[in-house]
Amino acid sequence: LKAIFFRFVQDSDTEIQKLALQGLAHCGDLKYAATYHEEFGKLIDNKTVRHQMRAWPINCDTSLIRPDMRSAVLRLIILLLRPKFLAAYTAKGKKAIKARGGPPSARAMFEYFAGVREDELHVLWDLIIRPLMPTPGIEDGVAEWKTKMVSGRKRKHAEEAPTATDTGNIYDFFYVIRHLEPSEIERTLKKSWMFLELLGDMQDQLVSRLEMYLPNVLLALCFYVTLTSELDTKTGFGRALMQTSKQTRQLVYKRLTATFRRYPTYVYPTTFLKVLPNLITAPLQNLKHQPTGVSPVLTLLAGWSEEAALQQFYYIYPNLLPSLLPMLVHPKLDVSVAHAVVKILVHLTASASEAVVWNPSVEQFSLQQAEEGLAPEPKKRRKLSKEGRARLPKTIGEAVLRPNVELLFSTAYTAVTGSMSKNKKIWARIVDILSQCSAYLPRHAEPDTMMKVVAMFLRFLNTDKLLDTKQAQDAIRVVRHTLPLCTQDFYRPVCQLFRSLQDWDCRSQLCDVLGIAMTRRDQGPDGAEDGEAAKVVAKLVADVRGTAQVIKNHKGLPVYDFQTSLNSMNAVANRMKEATKNPGRPHPSAWHLMPFIFNLMYLITHPELSVRRTASQTTESLLVSIKRLPGREQ
Repeated sequence: LKAIFFRFVQDSDTEIQKLALQGLAHCGDLKYAATYHEEFGKLIDNKTVRHQMRAWPINCDTSLIRPDMRSAVLRLIILLLRPKFLAAYTAKGKKAIKARGGPPSARAMFEYFAGVREDELHVLWDLIIRPLMPTPGIEDGVAEWKTKMVSGRKRKHAEEAPTATDTGNIYDFFYVIRHLEPSEIERTLKKSWMFLELLGDMQDQLVSRLEMYLPNVLLALCFYVTLTSELDTKTGFGRALMQTSKQTRQLVYKRLTATFRRYPTYVYPTTFLKVLPNLITAPLQNLKHQPTGVSPVLTLLAGWSEEAALQQFYYIYPNLLPSLLPMLVHPKLDVSVAHAVVKILVHLTASASEAVVWNPSVEQFSLQQAEEGLAPEPKKRRKLSKEGRARLPKTIGEAVLRPNVELLFSTAYTAVTGSMSKNKKIWARIVDILSQCSAYLPRHAEPDTMMKVVAMFLRFLNTDKLLDTKQAQDAIRVVRHTLPLCTQDFYRPVCQLFRSLQDWDCRSQLCDVLGIAMTRRDQGPDGAEDGEAAKVVAKLVADVRGTAQVIKNHKGLPVYDFQTSLNSMNAVANRMKEATKNPGRPHPSAWHLMPFIFNLMYLITHPELSVRRTASQTTESLLVSIKRLPGREQ
């Protein structure tokens, strides 16, 4: 009889609820029902429920409930408010809430329920959320439920028998849903909207307190994504149901996005990470062919890319970058899609030095920092076997960026020279991305693509597209790694940059560019050049780089030590003078001296008289040496 009363106390009809409550009050072993009969009755009546929720809080600090009865009273309160709570998510219920004297909103009831203690939260979950879940929870035996769902059902072919992969991953529902009847699919979809709306409000109100139930939340979301994806491949369903399926899938992606953002420190189960690629592959392929608007799945990845869990996902889904990059060169690309893709790439390159290591003892991935984007070397140099090298932890850059870096460069070049050429914000982000990824370029990279990239960035550095110094430094860093992969036709344009870039950090990086470019060559830009001349060039570049030496003044601010740099320049000028006196000694060509000359010309305009005087003397000494060169060199 008590079971019947408890069932009818959850009825949507308030009169039936009152009768059921009266029956519970007459049960001799339910003293709490009789003790708080009046308070329970006010929660049932729509006219008094709002006032009663304020006057009878369940918060431990202000609660008027006897401690020995609290657990049972809390359970009955939730059962009494449950029909009003669920009705708030229906069109009819929302209309009733707006009416005068109507029931409270779902948000007001959630704020009321938020007063439960941590050890009482399971009551709220069990009575409100769990009945709406499409699958049993992990602790309720979801694996056994999956086996039961497919056992005894007719299969069209013998090879459709479940494999270990189908049944081993509790987050994988593809095999289960293939055997659902159309009526079961339709019934499940009709309940999905209320569950997803309710879950969103619960995440907003309870925030971190819901973390203990995340495995079950992920379980339900995986089920709904799989169900709606499989429904797209089937026929015989009405247009209305297909539209509901599409809306449900979009809402699931929003809930996943909110989950990743709200719980950044949560260690997601590896079984979930492994099934996630199957949940997003189809939407990504559709977006790849028609990127006309931001899809919820792209928002999901853009939000998740801010968190550490994404690095684990990249190891499991290596085809993510090849799926994202073609969107940037699509002729119908929407700007919002471009921003979302670039945001993912920015966060990925920012974590390029982190290494992801599989820990078999806990069956989880862990992150560790690696130096300079490389796997840590053993203390003693010894030759490792292939298996030994495989066990070394790879960084994100080595595992993800290096295999796709050429595709990234070619795609970025096409994007910024095409439809995205006028978008300065995307330009700046792509410059940052390429500067981080340029170190992973292989020596056998496609020279035509690299030449285009170098030419593009040289134009970028010589035009008004430059937004700030950091972008200039990022662009120079790209040129530094791409220039050695091209022909030497770019040596003179790089030298010309000393005339346009008036920042010492940029000029210093340009010297690095020239140093790397020239020391990796057997021939100079003007023809044959022996190894001794290359050493002179390297020494020249090293001395010019001394211009960027930084000291600190009494306020702790950086100040450039121009005098020390000028002394280095003067020493190089004297060496040049000695080289020209002896025709047998090798000397830098005219174009090799261009960075040196541009730096001197810049220092001649320095505000300090001593710097100007020294720069002028060095220039005069250099001119004497130049006059001794052959006519063409002059």
